[in-house]
Amino acid sequence: SANRASAAPSASGGSVAGSYAIQENAFAVRDQYRSRNIRAEVDRIMVGDRPMYQVRVWR
Repeated sequence: SANRASAAPSASGGSVAGSYAIQENAFAVRDQYRSRNIRAEVDRIMVGDRPMYQVRVWR
């Protein structure tokens, strides 16, 4: 589920397309962007004591 508040570009560039608790879900979304020739990466971040996986895209 994408969070509109985090859609602004961050220091590492790109825009956050979504944040996921499950790594496989983030990878699936990343691969959907890549299949459309959009650069996408998954960043692992910590939210409290839980890992989250952010999909970041460059359009």
